[in-house]
Amino acid sequence: MAMKLGRTNQERQKVVEEVVVHANEAAASREWSGVIMLGHESYHEGVIGLAAAKLVERYYRPAIVLSKGEVYSKASARSIQGFNMIEALQEVSDLWEAGGGHPMAAGFTIRTEKINEFAKRIDEIAALRLTDEVLSRKLNIDMLLNFDALSLSLAREISCFEPYGLGNYSPTFASQGVEVLETMTVGKERNHLKMVLRQGGKVLDAIAFGFGEYLLKLSKGDRIDIAYGVEENVWNGKTNLQLKIKDIRIQR
Repeated sequence: MAMKLGRTNQERQKVVEEVVVHANEAAASREWSGVIMLGHESYHEGVIGLAAAKLVERYYRPAIVLSKGEVYSKASARSIQGFNMIEALQEVSDLWEAGGGHPMAAGFTIRTEKINEFAKRIDEIAALRLTDEVLSRKLNIDMLLNFDALSLSLAREISCFEPYGLGNYSPTFASQGVEVLETMTVGKERNHLKMVLRQGGKVLDAIAFGFGEYLLKLSKGDRIDIAYGVEENVWNGKTNLQLKIKDIRIQR
């Protein structure tokens, strides 16, 4: 029984990862001014909520992810403080057929042929409500840490609390006065930033999705304050601790 449950969990994690990676790549391929809205026939309806939550975490704007069907599509929505998702959906309730939720999360069924009209109207609503103030990312820091407190074992312990989402947010740590050793952009659009950082005698790799413009703002030797999560990164057969950057403040 335990082995079967383990296989089932691994299979689900693989499905989640595939959907999240595909959705992230699709989102990164364009500029968003309103609600992020993505859909695909391959998205399993059981994981689209997690995918939407990941997009909100990365881009800090409301996101709707759809599992598209030939006639009907299932949608899962996640939001940010200041944009009441269920209220916005109620204003376009003539376009979807069943669903519900609350200000931060919702789900609904929609006829596939109505998705484009729905996207147009939800963006019109978002244009009025997604002000610069609402879109200003607000981070709750769980703990201020020095690099010497970070380890691969810590990242593995924290991963036991996955999957993250509404009501179970990934822990956010902060470190101050971190030295920048190396920077480079990655991704098809070169819009993500990889860094090598040092604090005290400890050097760590870091990835900052959507922070590609910081390549021109940072120089070797700069000191920065960072907010981040920790994760286990496997690349070319090697496993190491990686910081997943959520925000950067350059010390002046």
